[in-house]
Amino acid sequence: NNSNSSVKLYPNPTSDKVQVTFTSISLASIVVYDLQGKIISTVNEVTSGDQISLEGVQPGIYMIKVISEAGNSSHRIIKN
Repeated sequence: NNSNSSVKLYPNPTSDKVQVTFTSISLASIVVYDLQGKIISTVNEVTSGDQISLEGVQPGIYMIKVISEAGNSSHRIIKN
């Protein structure tokens, strides 16, 4: 089940924080990992409008996986 259309991450690229909004999900877990698959951070009980901090994370391309009852979706984010 792919719920990409209901999840938005911005700003992208970002220098610090990423705001997460979703329409059809009430609660989600978020996993941030690098392109080698190494987990950078995990945030549980995220609601729409919450911010995920990428402070202290090296600049580069990361994947943000949104895990919810509606399914999982992965999104690419660029950290400046």
